[in-house]
Amino acid sequence: MLNIIGLINKGIIEKKKYVKIPYTLTSLKIIKLFYNKGYIFNYEILYNIIQIELNIYENTFVLNNFHFYKSFQLKRHITHKQHKRLFFIKNKKLLLSTSKGLLLSETALKYNIGGCILVDYN
Repeated sequence: MLNIIGLINKGIIEKKKYVKIPYTLTSLKIIKLFYNKGYIFNYEILYNIIQIELNIYENTFVLNNFHFYKSFQLKRHITHKQHKRLFFIKNKKLLLSTSKGLLLSETALKYNIGGCILVDYN
């Protein structure tokens, strides 16, 4: 899962408009999450590859670099209260692994749940 986000991050750093990602159910779910929020302009499934088109507004990417929180040994779990504080006070947008699956910050707050932080993005 982090490989998929890493490939998207590499495309953002290299300022590529199109990024190719291997097709898996997890990668499709992550892409759909970012597509529904407007960070990805379009995506297309070709055989076993998903080609995504990053959304650009005024010559800058809408989605900036990702900050990875999870290493293989350390996990950063947060409660709903900590999540609210990060979202509203520190203005952090997170991709969380929760009991309801992969969720973005706004959706996890609607469900009143916390989870394991995978990525911080802006």
